[in-house]
Amino acid sequence: MKAFVLEKYGHPLSAVDMPVPEPGPRQVLVRMIASGVNHADERTRTGEFKAVFRLGLPKVMGGELSGEVIAVGSQVTELAVGDQVYGYTGVVVMGTWAEFVVVDADALAADALTAATQDGGAGERRIALPMIDQAPAVTTPAADWGMNQIVGEYSTPYYPDAARTQNLVAGTAAINGTIVMPGEVFSLTDALGPIDEEHGFASAGVVTNGQHTDAIGGGLSQVATTVFNAGFEAGMDDVEHTPHNYWFTRYPAGREATLWTGNLDVKFGNSTPTAVMVQAWAVDGEVHVRLWGTPYYQVSIDNGTPHNYRAYQTQRQSGGNCVPYGGGAQGFDITVTRSRTKPDGQKLPDDVLSTSYDSDNPVVCG
Repeated sequence: MKAFVLEKYGHPLSAVDMPVPEPGPRQVLVRMIASGVNHADERTRTGEFKAVFRLGLPKVMGGELSGEVIAVGSQVTELAVGDQVYGYTGVVVMGTWAEFVVVDADALAADALTAATQDGGAGERRIALPMIDQAPAVTTPAADWGMNQIVGEYSTPYYPDAARTQNLVAGTAAINGTIVMPGEVFSLTDALGPIDEEHGFASAGVVTNGQHTDAIGGGLSQVATTVFNAGFEAGMDDVEHTPHNYWFTRYPAGREATLWTGNLDVKFGNSTPTAVMVQAWAVDGEVHVRLWGTPYYQVSIDNGTPHNYRAYQTQRQSGGNCVPYGGGAQGFDITVTRSRTKPDGQKLPDDVLSTSYDSDNPVVCG
């Protein structure tokens, strides 16, 4: 069967061939005739609701349905093959944007369609609809999770480059709304998901083995840097981050991070007693990351002073693989120190980030 599937938040749906599902004992298989499309579906697609409703992606979208029953489970007695039904699967189950859908029998009504059309619509159109008690998907208001104040935020500027900007927009959309519960570790790689053209990423500038070139997802180190700094200022545990070999002036010296899927990640741990939610977006030349939670640590950061400068030297290279580069920046060392104090006055060991940047040498080919 054909189905419209959400594979990644913020991206268009994919038309996918899938096997026709089989109903369980208290389920029926419905051949879809119509399904509603509304603003809640769009807000689900963009990821706006993922902080509350945790969908397992990929997911067949759609919750509203009308159609014909073509198979029933072994314990279903109130519905039969051929019944015209309508219903709602819910914001977590979903699945109605497909040719067929399996639905709990209790979520469907059959007599309503018959009543609406009997006697050409001239007769009495009244039926009894069952009331169903259903437990909510989320029982604790998000505010009670402690995600009601900004505990850390950071922004970094980006230059106008269409492909790189596309990656920044796609990357921030992918991680936006991620919730990190107490004791959990946020992984940027996991939150981003696949970094490929299918998921909205483009080829843009990267530095690989000291060479300035292009690769899919180029620029995502800016998302990595912005996430790292938001977590650093919020007092999150620095679980993993790796600085660049060279310093880029758009980033704070000694407080930046690169990303290399499968090798280098940005991770922070939530050692506070309340949940933290990541809010991220890229607009008007800036990448923004904001962490929502409840203030816990008193954080103090000494950004240090660059020292031990090293001059750059122009490199001359030959061969077909040479890529000219007109940069040029000194290398240097810097040490950043962060102090954290708990509400009870206990001071944690300082986090000391010592970074040594290479000189960024211009390259001349020929």
